[in-house]
Amino acid sequence: MSRKYLLACICMFSATGIFQLARILYRNKVLGKKTVRLAMKPYTEEIVQAVLHLPRPWVVRAGERVSLGIPSLGLFYLFQSHPFAITWWEDNGEGEANSIFVMFRARTGFTRKALKYMEPDREYWAWIDGPFGPSPVHHYGLSREVGDYGHILMITTGIGIAAQLPYIKELLHRRRSARIITQKITLVWQLDRTGDWESARDWLQNLVKQDDGYMLEVMVYDPSSVDNLQEPRKIGHHDLIAFYGGEVEWKKVLSAEMQRQSGKLLVAVSAKHRIRGLVRRLVRNNVWLDVELFELEFQPWQEKRDWISFFTP
Repeated sequence: MSRKYLLACICMFSATGIFQLARILYRNKVLGKKTVRLAMKPYTEEIVQAVLHLPRPWVVRAGERVSLGIPSLGLFYLFQSHPFAITWWEDNGEGEANSIFVMFRARTGFTRKALKYMEPDREYWAWIDGPFGPSPVHHYGLSREVGDYGHILMITTGIGIAAQLPYIKELLHRRRSARIITQKITLVWQLDRTGDWESARDWLQNLVKQDDGYMLEVMVYDPSSVDNLQEPRKIGHHDLIAFYGGEVEWKKVLSAEMQRQSGKLLVAVSAKHRIRGLVRRLVRNNVWLDVELFELEFQPWQEKRDWISFFTP
């Protein structure tokens, strides 16, 4: 009996491996075309934006992720991959992405070595597996996608902006074809370090320029600045991006959004642990006002957390 179980496990393991290999070959190899090519553009000593040119386009959905392998980093990395959320993509005119972008803050291992050894704007051979996802907002109830909500409040800190941008991009695109019910999007982004803003500036300005219906409102907070604490500095297309100094008063922001709520409110969060805990409690205390919480799959990594965060959910 045990021999049959062992044989079944071996067969399942082999089938899974063959399926994954076939999926990788399908995504990376097309006759007459180059394999996946990668180019990197560092913004600071830690933040990197990478573009992947795809031999086989696909229709990207917000929230999707890919596993990325870069054999150029060394023999040890030939078969090693790292998961990344897709931050941006460029279409080929038929609704499919022929290039995707990922953005990350270098930590240790794979990402640190990529930043250290790969030359900016030089193309490297890479391979991808996926895409995987996207995750539904929740698994129960009628509302399963972000576009099923009338009002969306996006809360993010630092590199967490990489997870929010694709949702805004997709919502604006689907709004033009009347495929969502969303009427208002508010993005509140608190910067962590110098360079955060520059890494996403062009994409944000692109988004506000696309927003013909003025449904998107962007508020950026810089804790390192003491200027513009009350009156923001307006930048971007039609001055639609408001730049504040200081930290965000999250309770005040959520209260303001609930007062002008347009339909069911979804609070989408990709932020530091402490901020997520605070927002989670605020939403829980106001759930009777038709407010729901969506914690995105990608959350910013923190090298150090304040001591109190270890005792909070």
